[in-house]
Amino acid sequence: MAALETATLGQLATMLAMERTTLLRNLAPLRRAGYIEGGGKAPLMLTSEGRELLSTAGAAWRDAQQAVTKRLGASRAGLLLQALTTLAGP
Repeated sequence: MAALETATLGQLATMLAMERTTLLRNLAPLRRAGYIEGGGKAPLMLTSEGRELLSTAGAAWRDAQQAVTKRLGASRAGLLLQALTTLAGP
């Protein structure tokens, strides 16, 4: 999945299935750390530091998925992913 470069608060809240106010509170530390900018009526954007962190996190996430697949086996890892997708809803 490709990361979005910019999104409105509403778009991001919808993608994450979160209320806007909860999302706004959760984004505050990222804004203070300099990983995102914008908000309100302006689109949220990753800063260069935010893009770097996202890249690092993406690599760590792929490593974690590979470790789970290795431990469970491809078939059971697939079933787990299907179950989690079902729980997340449409």
